[in-house]
Amino acid sequence: IHVPAMLEMAGIAYTGPDPIGHARIQDRFTLLLLLQKAGLPVPFFCLANDTDSVLSNLVFPALVLPRSDPEAAILVKTVNGIAKAVEQISLNYDQEILLQSQIPGPEFRVTILGNTYLECLPLLRIDNVSQQRECPALIETTLADRIRDCACRAYRIAGCKDYARIDLRLNANNEPCIVGIQVQEIFARKGSVATMIEAAGLDWKGLLRHIIELAAARTGSELAT
Repeated sequence: IHVPAMLEMAGIAYTGPDPIGHARIQDRFTLLLLLQKAGLPVPFFCLANDTDSVLSNLVFPALVLPRSDPEAAILVKTVNGIAKAVEQISLNYDQEILLQSQIPGPEFRVTILGNTYLECLPLLRIDNVSQQRECPALIETTLADRIRDCACRAYRIAGCKDYARIDLRLNANNEPCIVGIQVQEIFARKGSVATMIEAAGLDWKGLLRHIIELAAARTGSELAT
């Protein structure tokens, strides 16, 4: 959040979301609420201090996680495990705690590039049991289209710019649900985006150049030759 804010104050163009977009994506409760209000399917979620009537809708297994740090999530299988997980997270994070039902279906990751026009790299599928990865995902065209459509809608609603990775899981009705949007630390050499880049027949140099071109076109900046 701070880096793009400082770049804007200095009048320097940059890639990725603006400060408001970064804040929206990092605050998981706000992000899920925003997507839900826009009509996109998301897992059931609530704050840990919500009433018992709200918590009764939580389906297990469930994730207990800091509101702004999903990487610290703890998976619990029963309601009895919530209190211990909340206590453990509270020791390390001074923020509200979110509870979220864990969708048991396979996970799909979608890398999206663009602004006015959006393009998707080949879909990556992660098996929910073996954790094996498959890219391009071998699924029916209609399901792939639904996943891409859902991901692109989430991209725009969240205020993403130039690039993002959208994470989804299939629910019991085989419908894609948004479980996360990532814009930071997604360009690891052996990460999900790297796998999708390879499946698309692209290279890092070409991809990064394309992202810079997208940002330049969006901001009206000139590129060095």
